[in-house]
Amino acid sequence: MPRKETISSLKKLAWNDFSKYIRLRDCIKTTGTKDRGKCITCGTEYPFNKLQAGHFLAGRNATILFHEDMVNAQCYACNVMKHGNADEYWPIMLEKYGKEKIEEWQILKKQTKSWTKDELKEIRQNFKDEYNLINDLN
Repeated sequence: MPRKETISSLKKLAWNDFSKYIRLRDCIKTTGTKDRGKCITCGTEYPFNKLQAGHFLAGRNATILFHEDMVNAQCYACNVMKHGNADEYWPIMLEKYGKEKIEEWQILKKQTKSWTKDELKEIRQNFKDEYNLINDLN
């Protein structure tokens, strides 16, 4: 019997595909390969499967969960052990996007989001497609 699709299960699946896309995007961007990438905050190179998709601003229940510009490849130590390593992440994002954009994101972070099943299915498919597109091109 197939599992019942719940918001929670669809959110997890969408996150998995989003994370794969972010990590592949950043591997290609930082090393030019699909199998290794650099952590945005410490700069250390890791295999694809050892990288995580780390949010610049925490917000698992906010509208920023699947925001591509605010999520980058990070190592476990920076993402989990150092809780995002904000001391390093902040200046990188400030230089890349500017203060105004970060202020906009801080407002978005405070907005909660109740995802629908259809939204999560669409998000999942979009990031699967993006992953396949850049994987095939490189």
